Amino acid sequence: MNFKSFDIGQFILQKLFIMNKNKFTISLIMLFFLNSILFAQPVSLITTIDTLPDGKAIVTIEKPDSTFYAKYLMLREPFDWITGNVASPEDLSESTDEHLIKNIDIPDDNGGCFPQDAVYNPGNNTFYVYAGKKVIMIDGTTKLKTGEIVISDTDRTIDHAICLNVENKIALHGSYLKLYCATEAGKLVIIDLTDNSIITTIDAGIPLQALIKSSVIYHETTNMAYWFVSAGGNSINRIGKIDGANNDELSFNDGIVYGINDIAINNSGSNLYIANTNEILEYATSNLSDDPNLIANGFNSLCLSYTTNDILFAGIENEEEESKLYYHEFSPPWEKGFRTTTVSDIGKMTYNPDNNKLYYIGILGNINETGIRIMDAESLDELIVSQSYDYNYLMGLDYSAGNNTIYTGGLGMILAINGNNNISLPQITDGGFCTNIITDNATNAQILSIQNSTGNAIIFNDDFSSSDFLDIGNYIIGSCTKNNAGKMFIAATKNNFTSSLWIYDLDSKTIESSIDLPIPVNAVAISCNQVDNFVFIAGNNPNEHGRVCVYDLSINNFLTTPIELSRAIMKMITAPNGNSYLLTSRINPAVDHRFYVIDQTAIVANMSFPDPGVCFGDFLYYDNQVPDELRVFIGSRCSMDIFVFDCADNMWVLVDEFTDISPVPLSICIDAKNDDIYVGGHKRVTQFDGSSYANIDEYADEGTRNFIKIVASEYQEKIYAFSNDHDITVLNQCDPLSIIETGQIRDVIYNPMNDQIYLFNTNNDQRTIKIDVLDCSKDQITHTINTGIYYTLLKWNEFYGSSSIPPSFTLGNDNGYLYSNNMPFSNISEIMCYTDRLGLQNGWNWKSFPRMERIGNDYYPTIPVLERVNYYPDLNMELRELGPNYLIFNGDYWYGNLDNVQSTKGYKLELDLTDSPMPDIALHGAKLDPSTQLTIYPNTENWVGYFIEEAQMPEDAIPAPVWDDLTIVRAQYWAMFKSTTEPYTWKIKGHVTPIHYGDMIILETAAGISFQWNQPQEAAEEIETIITEYYSYEEQANYLPIFVETDSISGIDEIAVLANGDVVGAAVRLPGDTLVEVNAYLEDVPSGTPLEFETWSDYKSAPVEKGSYSVKNPFTGIYEKRNIYKGESAKYHIASLKSGTVARTPACISDASCSPNPFRSETLFSFRLNTTSPVSLRIYDQNGNRVSELMNSTLPAGYYKTAWDGANSTGARIDNGVYFYK
Repeated sequence: MNFKSFDIGQFILQKLFIMNKNKFTISLIMLFFLNSILFAQPVSLITTIDTLPDGKAIVTIEKPDSTFYAKYLMLREPFDWITGNVASPEDLSESTDEHLIKNIDIPDDNGGCFPQDAVYNPGNNTFYVYAGKKVIMIDGTTKLKTGEIVISDTDRTIDHAICLNVENKIALHGSYLKLYCATEAGKLVIIDLTDNSIITTIDAGIPLQALIKSSVIYHETTNMAYWFVSAGGNSINRIGKIDGANNDELSFNDGIVYGINDIAINNSGSNLYIANTNEILEYATSNLSDDPNLIANGFNSLCLSYTTNDILFAGIENEEEESKLYYHEFSPPWEKGFRTTTVSDIGKMTYNPDNNKLYYIGILGNINETGIRIMDAESLDELIVSQSYDYNYLMGLDYSAGNNTIYTGGLGMILAINGNNNISLPQITDGGFCTNIITDNATNAQILSIQNSTGNAIIFNDDFSSSDFLDIGNYIIGSCTKNNAGKMFIAATKNNFTSSLWIYDLDSKTIESSIDLPIPVNAVAISCNQVDNFVFIAGNNPNEHGRVCVYDLSINNFLTTPIELSRAIMKMITAPNGNSYLLTSRINPAVDHRFYVIDQTAIVANMSFPDPGVCFGDFLYYDNQVPDELRVFIGSRCSMDIFVFDCADNMWVLVDEFTDISPVPLSICIDAKNDDIYVGGHKRVTQFDGSSYANIDEYADEGTRNFIKIVASEYQEKIYAFSNDHDITVLNQCDPLSIIETGQIRDVIYNPMNDQIYLFNTNNDQRTIKIDVLDCSKDQITHTINTGIYYTLLKWNEFYGSSSIPPSFTLGNDNGYLYSNNMPFSNISEIMCYTDRLGLQNGWNWKSFPRMERIGNDYYPTIPVLERVNYYPDLNMELRELGPNYLIFNGDYWYGNLDNVQSTKGYKLELDLTDSPMPDIALHGAKLDPSTQLTIYPNTENWVGYFIEEAQMPEDAIPAPVWDDLTIVRAQYWAMFKSTTEPYTWKIKGHVTPIHYGDMIILETAAGISFQWNQPQEAAEEIETIITEYYSYEEQANYLPIFVETDSISGIDEIAVLANGDVVGAAVRLPGDTLVEVNAYLEDVPSGTPLEFETWSDYKSAPVEKGSYSVKNPFTGIYEKRNIYKGESAKYHIASLKSGTVARTPACISDASCSPNPFRSETLFSFRLNTTSPVSLRIYDQNGNRVSELMNSTLPAGYYKTAWDGANSTGARIDNGVYFYK
């Protein structure tokens, strides 16, 4: 026995590799899925593992105080079930941005199931199959499913464990009109069979996290039902008595110390017997709350049987390597005692009253300790085994009074023993385990075999000459989407060689139609051909030969002839070239594995593998968008190879570097963007060149991790290596970056749309399927999505093995939706994948694009970004950047020269929509690294993007040293200006609001600088942008900020700026404000037009008379009585409406300037004329000679501009030099 230890939080888990029977104790937070059990508490349990020769094991779970006992058959490893910490990290919150849209159920509202028990109702000739979450009704004549009744939201089983000592989950009332169900959730549900409605539910109050066993029996003579629910010590062990007439629980007892294994009632109904982990107790049924009589103690009793001659038999756990049967007689001569038996751990019993025979079965796989024993029970003096039949794994057991026959079943077979102890030849079933048997007690009996491990139920006639597989639900084996068709295709199987295709409309989000596969197969894989109109469903027929059914979307039906393969299919993928590639298994050791290539209608290639010792691991294709370079990679753990298949030439590529790889290749990852291949193994991740296959580098783990799954981020130049300890090692190529701890992860998928990895998490304290979301830009699991589906691992035929289990995830609708295949529930969870969406408005938007499909801060083509505006193409839009570049979409086509955008830059985007509310734009790809540097150039506008997720006020977003050089900060609705005179403070600013992710702001500086945005601990408090109510105006790409001073006690509510009588901008003045920023939009206003003001207060407007406001000179700080004109060179203005403002009358001409200066071809002169006056503008050389006269006339007050092209009065170009203007 070898031990390997590793940390799980504060606990140590010791994992055992056991060759024979061993017992060990662990104490940690653990998660168990045990047939009807899910456990998630700190506990101390004793786990005993009995490994069997055929690779299975019997696992016993006990509490040290003997207050709980359960025994399970494990079909495959892991036998210990221990998975580590239960809950997802505590700081995870359930997502609101990406969320569950709906659970798509196939084929009905309640999905598939795993049957556990059944009962036959002779009143309506119906079998009722208990399946945890629901009860399924099967017509006894037609063998067809007639309906189902949902009784619980919990269905907790595991794919490779079968509980061996819990039975009687369902019981029929003597009137045949009521049904009792002891559910997985520790509740008793009573059903009215006249209308299949639930009469009442009795809740024992046991937390769902506890270990739960429950059972119910009915006593016809007294018309009472008895049930128990047990969760072991420190929890509830409870029995109850139900009135069969009015359905009330008449009495109960929840003070039982030890965990209950079984209950039985005596013939008169006066006493109830319970078998628990330490004793057998007798309760008076008149009042179960009374103290019981102790019948026997000191041993763990697993099952009970009370005979018609008043003898109570109890199956006992194997004690000290000796197998025993306990008996107790309740009539003279009152004998009691033990009988030694050759069957270990008797798990089930039944009694034949006609022949006074007791039948019991053991539950170990050893041929010497299992099988069925027949004991003559007429006299305890001669209580001996009269007949033994040795079969492995017998579990189902029932007596049919109608034909005096015992039926029992086990692994892949069912058999009958008549009253004379004659046994029939075993009848082969579906290869799964018969975990329970029910008969209809008729002379010509029907026998229902519950095949829990395959999810089937089979009805046989009494001589096994015929059988019927029952329709009790489908099981999802996978799905794929065809975005061009707007459909998702879902493949389901009933594991009885009946499979179907379900078509889900991605727009209406409804099941559109379904169609059965044209041939009998168990479907194992589905893939969509994105090149043509075909969907491929691969399955295996009863002869274990593979078949591929091809669904043609053009005819909405399957092609007539399926593609036939000579091997059983395990996996299938469909590549971008339209071909499908299939891995097949060997039917027997004499034949080899094969690799098939098929097109739409035929086999293209049928090849053996280069190494016959292949066993399959990862199976994926490499598409680097280069013609003729498509390849398929297959990992083989057994032969230690990776096989490379050239899809262009349909041949194997022999790669020395991929032969006899050490360590064994456990996973393969293709990083097509960087042309790299990563191979994971024990303690190693190795990087290979994707073209030459040369070994580039490797990462060596210091621990003992097996890297079983690797995915690459397309944008972060990082890979994520998932290991068997549920950690994620983050690597840059092969350089370690960090380790992320997770819960138990079943499957993962990377979504390039939002640069996130979705993790199928089944290890959480709510027992539901949750999707954890890992943000590759942060290397953090940021949130979780709860599907609300209680988790049940896939009940998959053992033939396929874990390597062929279909993936849990499908991406669809251009990766905007994630589909989680909850296979056993015939259910797919449709999840909206979140990506950043920038809110827009009709009109202008100052925005940036912080997330794009690029690496780092590289440029990305503009059109694919803008096409994600949610109303595209039914709109017009224009995008501008600083400078002459632009891009326009007119509703039909694009034109302009703004070909690429960059995340650090800002842009002005105009949308023109008609009656389309709430536009936005979806950003795909990777977020920009928040530590990315911004470069700001001096003496010009810099349009910069804000790419920090948390909103910040500008003074918090921009580092303090940068403010020393900045002169202007402008956002779409506010501006900040540093005063031009000492002490150069930022006193001039409007109603400043936080900067948000995806905003653009304009920065101006006196010196070139570089900086990073500050990263806050929390987002800034939101400040609302206040919209005017009275004044309306058209917003444009640019604005002139005018800061209007008012008296603090002024009653002004809104201030407007007018040009030629039209409102060109307005703002709200809040009570007490003395400075209001009014942005004037002057794009369509002629140069030189004077601007006027108007105010609104007390529900009336009033124009501000000319000459009654003054304008502050920003350089002198002196107020001047003058107008503001369109076209002035000032970047902003300060106007005063305050009473008592002292203002001077300015000179006749003000603010005369020329720009550019110096110039090459032309310069522009501008000046403001404050009163009507003669004006001349002349140019002189250095000698005082007049060169040219540009203006000489009388002009009214206004703002003027005139250009000079460097010509003299004769029109000739003058020489280079210094000239003067007057």
